[in-house]
Amino acid sequence: MSDKKNKNSKKKIWTILYILLGIACLFCIAAMGIYIMAGRRQEEQTALEHETLLELVAEAETETNDLPETAETETVEKADLPIDFEELQSINPEIYAWIRIPDTTVDYPVLQHDGEDQSYYLKHTIYGEVETAASIYTEWYNSKDFTDPNTIIYGHNMKKGMFHDLRYFAEQEYFDAHEDLYIYMPDKILRYQIFTSYEYDDRHLLASFDFKDEEVYAEYLEEIMNPRSMYVMLREGVELDTQDRIVTLSTCVANKPNNRRLVQAVLVEELEAEYKGVDEVEHEGGTEDGE
Repeated sequence: MSDKKNKNSKKKIWTILYILLGIACLFCIAAMGIYIMAGRRQEEQTALEHETLLELVAEAETETNDLPETAETETVEKADLPIDFEELQSINPEIYAWIRIPDTTVDYPVLQHDGEDQSYYLKHTIYGEVETAASIYTEWYNSKDFTDPNTIIYGHNMKKGMFHDLRYFAEQEYFDAHEDLYIYMPDKILRYQIFTSYEYDDRHLLASFDFKDEEVYAEYLEEIMNPRSMYVMLREGVELDTQDRIVTLSTCVANKPNNRRLVQAVLVEELEAEYKGVDEVEHEGGTEDGE
């Protein structure tokens, strides 16, 4: 009789455990579903905000062939700036530049936080809202005029948008097809040539290397231009010296928390520019009806 009671007691205990385990599994599934849905809603909201920002960009993208000749004349025509910085800075005064790699998702404002928390835009959008996608940004280690030897620009590796497309620079065909990178500022356009892409460790580059020390910078350039790894994209014919200014785009690598995908580009052209406004550009060029 006692054995039968013990068996029944054990059976009840196991039944209760199975029920609790089932409830726990259902809770986990529900929580995961809520997390995934929240992530999707956030990505959709971020994409919508990005589309709104792009409305401030002139319809005609500025390509290399459209830029004015820098002939040796007394007056050089200013290039048409496709970014309305006055409007952008009314949204957030810490927007100071815009980065674009044609035919990629990289087409965003660049910010730098004027405060102690230099990782602020790692978690905040240009509207000051906390979101995973956050913003494209630099830190106070770099000046905001892109005159430093190496300017580091950070952005998240999202499923869509932000620095998502940097992952494709690990592929030869994609790397070969995407050579130009543009930095727009309120009074100038900087054109860069993308020359390399590779995985690196997660060290803070500007805290690890004094790029303003010419000897240190020379050694760094020698290292990146003569990689030991075979998993490096390197554009043929590019030569660098310590007088060159480069930008480094840095983003995370999926499933490798201690690695970063770096895409680097060297400044090849700098032009004075001004934003004329869409209405003024249409007035100068005429409408489709020729008016």
